[in-house]
Amino acid sequence: MIEDTKAYLNRLPLSPAWIGVFFGILSFLLRVPFLFRYDLHFGGDPASGYLMALRIIDGDRPFYFYDQDYMGALEPYVSAAVMKLFGPSIPLAASIGLLQWSIATAIFVFIFTSGTSKFEGIAAGVVAAIGVPYTITYMTQPFTGNASNIFATALILLASFFILNAGGTLNRFMFLGFSIGLGLYLNPQSGIAAAAALSALYFLKTPAWNIKLSFRPTLFFGF
Repeated sequence: MIEDTKAYLNRLPLSPAWIGVFFGILSFLLRVPFLFRYDLHFGGDPASGYLMALRIIDGDRPFYFYDQDYMGALEPYVSAAVMKLFGPSIPLAASIGLLQWSIATAIFVFIFTSGTSKFEGIAAGVVAAIGVPYTITYMTQPFTGNASNIFATALILLASFFILNAGGTLNRFMFLGFSIGLGLYLNPQSGIAAAAALSALYFLKTPAWNIKLSFRPTLFFGF
């Protein structure tokens, strides 16, 4: 039974990218009801994040999360832009974080499927979309930094995945540098992903690219 299911799923005419996209969309849709029940977990940090977005609309220009000097305020700016168009709304502001989580889910499922099989990738997608209960608390709230950290980590690992599997190009290393720089600004915890990515590129390098030359655009765009 299991072997038949595995064989059937592995024959599906879907690429790893489309499998990732499917579970990214599914992970978003399944959490939409919790955007409207933000009151279940709404607290100090989400309230501050929502307040930041409102104040940005009124002219405030924070660089970091209020009372901190390390967690970048890019997400409240995006929330402010969206609410400027559609009006103030806590669920709308919270959807920005959920969107980041969903994109990250798509990326992780794509990478995992590419390195294993469609069957294992779909299994991982089901777990990511359905079986991660903490996301109901942290990914359906206005800006808290959690979604940004996971989103930046996904971008960093995606950039290194492309370089390791398709070869290093200027654009790919610029994307890697941008992702690392963005991640360190949004949440320094993404530095763990940056260290893992750069270590993989160093120890798994191939004759197709020169690591010293390739890191120059990486560092430039990172800064």
